Amino acid sequence: METPSPPPERPDSQTTDDVDNLSLQQRARRYPRSRIIVEPLLWTKLQLDLLQCTFAGPYPAPPVIMELDNPSNERVSRAFAAAFKGLVTRHRSDAMRYIFCAYDGLLKSVNDVYFYFGARHPLLPCLAFVVRSEIEPGPVPIVAAHIDFRQLAELRARKIYNQCTGRRRHLPGLALGKLILKKFRTDEPLHEPYIVALLIAVAQSQWWFIVKSGLESRASGVKPRVLFTTDDKESIYLYSAKVSSAFIYMLNNPQTPPTTPQPLHIQITKIPCKPHDTLRNRLYALILSATTPRDVSISADVVIYK
Repeated sequence: METPSPPPERPDSQTTDDVDNLSLQQRARRYPRSRIIVEPLLWTKLQLDLLQCTFAGPYPAPPVIMELDNPSNERVSRAFAAAFKGLVTRHRSDAMRYIFCAYDGLLKSVNDVYFYFGARHPLLPCLAFVVRSEIEPGPVPIVAAHIDFRQLAELRARKIYNQCTGRRRHLPGLALGKLILKKFRTDEPLHEPYIVALLIAVAQSQWWFIVKSGLESRASGVKPRVLFTTDDKESIYLYSAKVSSAFIYMLNNPQTPPTTPQPLHIQITKIPCKPHDTLRNRLYALILSATTPRDVSISADVVIYK
């Protein structure tokens, strides 16, 4: 696998105003001294710039709530609160499973999601969610994914140190790995490149479901969502976007220029954890775009935009 790319450089040869007309491979060749095509754990702001990715927010969560007849709500909120404050990396994932899946939850958790870039398809570690009522043989779309900042930091450090030292740990390799890790520090921790890759991977999974289900004529694209938990112990951050089918095609065929500009605009929403007794209802309303379970008729309605 490729080594991490050096610090960003200026584009070579071409001007920045013609990027809309370039394929992803052509955009990457504008940076001849940088290794652009790396796996998402090693993405930096450079990859986001090449994808024309922008962020907006964080905005406060809208006052929406799903009406649920949930006699286990107190147990759900207690289990979530205890796990969310845990110090072990897996505790945040446990908390998200409790809030979405436990005690007759509407969703079911699955592990990891594939990211497709041409012939490359690395598996991105995360916790993903599908609608429980539609678990059956055949395609089922991921409606959202989650990762915690501690898990992400551990995955990235392990990847970099393994590349720098191989199977045998040695001081020069460890020192190099420590230096490389510094470039991932940022003044804008919510603009995390791996979250963007996860959002794209969820979108690709959703579009695969649309194609397999023969629903392309109903859709212009899909609506992926990713939840990110940080050192903020009082909030959950929801990343959402409308990803066009043309953008997904651009990733699947990086050698082909897009016919129209395909920027990626991501909105960040800050969701307060408290009050815990309404958190499940609030998260369902935001993730599923519905205020009652009856409004979630099929997964296609959750992931499609027209």
